[in-house]
Amino acid sequence: MHNEISFVLRVSRCRKGTES
Repeated sequence: MHNEISFVLRVSRCRKGTES
């Protein structure tokens, strides 16, 4: 269950960095 949150947080950060 903890892995899912960590994965979403990491993807969200990567997506924000790529979008910039």
